[in-house]
Amino acid sequence: MALNENLRIGFEISLNKLFTDYIDDVSTTYVDEALLQANRGPVAVELAYRGNEINHAASYPPGGTTRGNPSNKDWFYFTGMTVSFRLGGENSSNGGGKNKSACPINVY
Repeated sequence: MALNENLRIGFEISLNKLFTDYIDDVSTTYVDEALLQANRGPVAVELAYRGNEINHAASYPPGGTTRGNPSNKDWFYFTGMTVSFRLGGENSSNGGGKNKSACPINVY
């Protein structure tokens, strides 16, 4: 939207449905904790189950426990806002106008 000759604002929202359920790494079932640690290390175990960050008494679920709902695919959204201000006035590309902020000329 142009607010005046030199100032414009914009706002956008994008809602995107994906055809996968793995973008957030929550789908199907949990891998056995010992197997995950042996193959991927302790950081993988920490990232695979984060429920203990809220409930400190919670522990890693047994292997095969349902993790998420594979029938519900993932979604993500994006929001953004822009503000544009034109430097220079009318015909600023040739140095005319009120502000005279034309680009410098290269001399060889």
